[in-house]
Amino acid sequence: MRDDTLIVLRQSGERTRFASRESALMQVPEAQVVTVSEAPFTRTLRRAYEVGLERGFRWTLCLDADVILRPGGLDTLVQAAEQYDDTLFVLQGLCWDKFFGGPKSTPPYLYRTKHLEVAIPLIPGDDEVKRPESNTNGQMAAKGYLREQIDAVIGLHGHEQFYRDVFRVCFSHAIKHSRYMAALQPMWKRNAREDPDFLIALWGAQTGDLFKTGVALDRRTFAQLHEVLPMFGMAEKEDGPFPFDVEAVGEMLDKHTPPPEYYEFLQILDNVGQPPGVLHHVGSFVQKLGNRIQGLAK
Repeated sequence: MRDDTLIVLRQSGERTRFASRESALMQVPEAQVVTVSEAPFTRTLRRAYEVGLERGFRWTLCLDADVILRPGGLDTLVQAAEQYDDTLFVLQGLCWDKFFGGPKSTPPYLYRTKHLEVAIPLIPGDDEVKRPESNTNGQMAAKGYLREQIDAVIGLHGHEQFYRDVFRVCFSHAIKHSRYMAALQPMWKRNAREDPDFLIALWGAQTGDLFKTGVALDRRTFAQLHEVLPMFGMAEKEDGPFPFDVEAVGEMLDKHTPPPEYYEFLQILDNVGQPPGVLHHVGSFVQKLGNRIQGLAK
């Protein structure tokens, strides 16, 4: 258990909010986990920063409730962050994203708490930008604060979510990341035979193709999806705590192997000029995975 870090659980009704909180409680004592839930996301971001400053721990981890940390995931981040000088503002790792099929740059973000005071005035207004947290971190980097990433996979992202959230996320991907969708959808189609999440993902992405602009991408826009699901013989997943072995997340991550489409996705990132840091860290992980598989085959 760490005594130097506050975990701010950013919650917006995610189905895994209970499992995410449980994973947080495996990293720090209960008194060091605080839940924040406001809309739109810019207000959640501001409140998370404010709570971090109010509580005054050395580090503040902003954990979204659709992420389930692996045991020891926070230790991995903090130990890496402590290797940097005082100009470090934020550090992140990788999470295994269900719909990308492998490790992806995504929150949680580990912040050096004292620098949040500088960051708060830089948070964009409601609906000004598509990715307010990345925008804020970029503005901090422009001021000379470090924004770093490590290649450790520290959690699961996007697993066991409500259908409405799967639809929303993949709808959003079709608008913001249309270049990648062609690579990922064969995997979704294959997996949809056994996992309805991927059927909803396809539906969301194909619908997103029709709405390239002018649609608010927060949860409020998709709140009524449950009214449409019965037309397809489906019903929304039940809410509330459900069985999920949080202690087994590390083993799940260690055993999982990305599908072929994931590597095609990485190639597209390379071809479209994705920032080198992202490719380096994801690529480094994939290289380690390949070395491990070769070792097992000997």
